[in-house]
Amino acid sequence: MQKRIKPLLVAAMIFSGIGCALAGEPAVVTAASGLSMRKEPARNAKLIVKLPQGTKVEIIDKNGPTEQIEGKRSNWFKVISGGRTGWAFGGFIQENASKPEAGKPEVTPKSSAIPATAVEKNDTESPPADPDFIDNEAETDEKTVLRRFSAKVVRKGKTLRLNCAGDRKVEFTSDESGGESHVMYYCIDYIQPEGLFLIYAQLYEGSEHFFVSEATGKIFNLGDRPIFSPKRSRIAVAGLDITAAYDFNGLRIFRVEKGGLQLEFELEPENWGPENFKWESETAASFAKVSMNEKTEFESVPARLELPAESKNWLITETAAKTAAGKNRPAKKRN
Repeated sequence: MQKRIKPLLVAAMIFSGIGCALAGEPAVVTAASGLSMRKEPARNAKLIVKLPQGTKVEIIDKNGPTEQIEGKRSNWFKVISGGRTGWAFGGFIQENASKPEAGKPEVTPKSSAIPATAVEKNDTESPPADPDFIDNEAETDEKTVLRRFSAKVVRKGKTLRLNCAGDRKVEFTSDESGGESHVMYYCIDYIQPEGLFLIYAQLYEGSEHFFVSEATGKIFNLGDRPIFSPKRSRIAVAGLDITAAYDFNGLRIFRVEKGGLQLEFELEPENWGPENFKWESETAASFAKVSMNEKTEFESVPARLELPAESKNWLITETAAKTAAGKNRPAKKRN
């Protein structure tokens, strides 16, 4: 009996393996800001990796729990990507696709992490950064800054040093340990005459921008890349990420002061995000309010942000009717 049972068990295992192979379906991540692969089919489950837009995945199970996220109702899918297996929300996965949609580049998932705390300390030598985690655009920008302002911005391996006033040295050290603590720091601009170092941090999920004051060494969190007003008396930050919510989504207005910034206005809406922010004057700007309707289509409404005369409160007003913004939005680009 044992000699008969063993071949039957082997045959069953082979058949089962073939069935699993046939069940896999090629697909592509469509979320503009990326999609989380998690250990279990739930939004609060442990994160495995963030899958950027255009990442190829193989669906091996479509029968996860059903959920509605950002206007999309779908099951959680069990997927394979880059040798990892986990669960991702199916509403942002294009099924039956062996390659990314037209105009969307194929990308490989890369790790990132939570920002570390800036410290003041002596010079330290560190090994070169891991090229797998280097953001090419940020690295190129930093090389320009290092060349132009070598006395103020110094790169030593994983450590970025800013030489501030009064012999103060502020340092950020990249964490390449992997997982959710992973982060890469770059100084992508030195803004004069305000004396502000613009730092870009590539995180495990999303990214951050912040200023470091040359005068004081103080850090001012921005969220996204800053936009100066015409006379440079104010800075606006307008971030759009209503799809995956990895990056800053909302508006911030800072007044430029000696030695730093003063936050004047902050809004982080849940159902819409700003796009195409343009200063009109020191106290007024135009932008588009982008939201998602019940058909999971994006809509855009022209709007204005204004600080009325003799008022301390910035006001947002809509200026026209809604217009369709398309079902699929392009991946965000840093300007």
